[in-house]
Amino acid sequence: MASRERRALTGYVTAYTVSILGDRFGELALPLVLLAATGDPLAAGAVGASMQVPYFVLSLWLGEQTDRRSRRVLMVGADVLRAACFGLFAWLAAAHVGSLVPYLVLGFVVGCGNVVFGLAGSALLPEIVRGDRLVRANALVEAGDAVSTVTGPALAGAVIARLGTTLALAADALSFLVSGILLIWLRLPAGRPARQRDPGASPSPTGRLRRMGRPLRELVRDPTQRAIQVALIVLSAHGAGVVLAIIVYARSELGLSTEGSAGV
Repeated sequence: MASRERRALTGYVTAYTVSILGDRFGELALPLVLLAATGDPLAAGAVGASMQVPYFVLSLWLGEQTDRRSRRVLMVGADVLRAACFGLFAWLAAAHVGSLVPYLVLGFVVGCGNVVFGLAGSALLPEIVRGDRLVRANALVEAGDAVSTVTGPALAGAVIARLGTTLALAADALSFLVSGILLIWLRLPAGRPARQRDPGASPSPTGRLRRMGRPLRELVRDPTQRAIQVALIVLSAHGAGVVLAIIVYARSELGLSTEGSAGV
């Protein structure tokens, strides 16, 4: 593996791992904020569901958009978007906002950012590493994902216990900014320029609507795709439900507090 390719892969894996760490961090911190603000586990579940909606409503359309634009720019944009959303989550927590609507809206936007980051990241990796080395590169990415999945909730619990949910959410926003900065610094190996926006003519508003609906029509017609999407929805719902149940139990039965030693 050439030196420049190795540096690019290291930067990519580091940024990807930090961003996923932010995802896993938020999976614990955000439900605790909702439980503290509303006292209702259903509210926390609704916000978690709002983050999953873009996966089966917009993922096909967003995937098409990923093929038309710079993948690195899309990843940076997704990180900045999620950083802003978690910054707003922190503000809502500090202001003790009990209304569910702003949390639902922000949750949906975060879900869109998650979809864009994942799709663009998967498409960008083959631009960094080619041939047999791509297998090793994917293994490194999966290893980073595994590390983030294990350490993210534990780190979130420690930060919440020490600093409280508001600062924990602010720290989560910072993790996305760090990932975005790392991606801005990322330089692709020579001869592999980042994909640029499709220079073709922009479609009319009617054409945009038709383009957005095309992937959904394909999903309806293809039974294999329908089965895959249903399976992914069930798996995501099951995982999110288990995490939420554990958080509710920890807060109600074990006395897990959302107020850190520094207060919120």
